[in-house]
Order: sequence, then C-alpha cells, then structure tokens
Amino acid sequence: MLNFKSWMKCPFARGDKRVEIGNQYAPFEQDGMRQFFQMAAVEAPVSFNEQMGYFVVTKRRDVMAIMRDVKNFSASVALEPISGIPDEIMEKMRGGGYRPTPVQVNSDRPVHSRIRQLVAPAFDRGAVERMYTDIERIVDDCVDKIRGKGTIDMVRDFSYDLPALVICHMMGIDDSDVPNIKKWSDYRLEFVFGNLSPRTQAKSVRILGGFLAILRRLGGRPYQKPWGRLRQFLVGTP
Repeated sequence: MLNFKSWMKCPFARGDKRVEIGNQYAPFEQDGMRQFFQMAAVEAPVSFNEQMGYFVVTKRRDVMAIMRDVKNFSASVALEPISGIPDEIMEKMRGGGYRPTPVQVNSDRPVHSRIRQLVAPAFDRGAVERMYTDIERIVDDCVDKIRGKGTIDMVRDFSYDLPALVICHMMGIDDSDVPNIKKWSDYRLEFVFGNLSPRTQAKSVRILGGFLAILRRLGGRPYQKPWGRLRQFLVGTP
C-alpha cells in the first residue's frame, strides 16, 4: 500500500504540489475549509498533510471508492488521536477503565454492518413516529428558553443542545445529565482530533474518566419505552 515515505522517494515528489496543497488543510479550524476543499478537489484531489501524517482525499467519488474498498483501506485508525498517545497517558486511561474497543466508526465490514443492523430498528419509521410527541416537547422546551431574549444566536442558544437532548433520551439519559455529556463529548472530540500537548491530554483523560463512570451506571438502568430503545439495541439492557 502506498504511504507518504515511499511516495517521497520518487524524485518527482520533491516540492510536489500535492504536499503544498495538503499542508493548507487546517484540521483544527473551520474557517476557510469549504474554500480549501473546493480548490483541492480541482487542483489536488489527493494530497498529503504533514501535520497529521495523513493523505487528504477531496473528491466524493474517490472517497466513496475508498470506503467501499475494505481490502486496501481500513477505518480502524479513524478514532486514533492525531497527535498520538504517550505511554503514560495510555496507562492512565487503562487505569480508569478505558478499553479501545472498536465501535461502528472505526470498524470495517462485516463488524460495521452488524452494528448498523443492531441499531437500525431504533431509527426505522415506526420508531421515529413514536418519538414525535417527545421530540416536539424537547423542541418546545428549547424555544421556551429563548423566548423574550430579543437577539439570539440560533446555533448557540437553540440548536446546539437539541440533537444531544434527543439522542440522550434515546439512550435513556436524563436531561440533567445532558450538559455533562456534551462537555465530555467535546473533550472526547478534542482528544481524538485535536493537536494536544501531553499535559492537555492528561487533563482530557481525567475528565473522560467521569464520562466512562456515567456510562457504566447507565448500562444498569432499565429503559422506558420508547426512550432508551437505542441503548437496548446496543447493549441489550432489559
């Protein structure tokens, strides 16, 4: 399989435009990324980002071809921290009960397909229709919180918590736990996709320990239909 080191041995790769363009990809930023992908899809559909150590693929047809080719490409590294994990940090994670068990995002077929089939019933038409009333209640609660405020930021003040509130209900998580779930999820994303120093990684690991604790408690709770059915399909709780 082609990798960057072998590619760079080619004399034509020195000063290659694909490296120059790939280095313009800012994985830890949002501003300008739409423009970058539009440019890269035309000028360098496959480029290399030296900061991440990954190739950047920008054309949909190429992305789809890669995702379907499980023989030559794998999703197994999809959740590996970009900045790596020092041994001492990994030991702390193991001490807190962390086990790097693959989930749907970083699993290849047939495991990916099996997990997808397990959770699909929680999102079929009938299941979604049974959740209409509860979702409307959640939306109404979000609207009530911004009522009378005058000028608002729709993302920050209204829609930011909305998906988490719905998914947490599907997992049988109480509304009162949602702020912590959001906070821990942000740290999880930062831990995986952020360019963190070992000191910041250690802080994230301490915070994520609380996340793992609440998930363990959650696994033992009974669910109330229709909420909690997603957890039932994932972990088989009664």
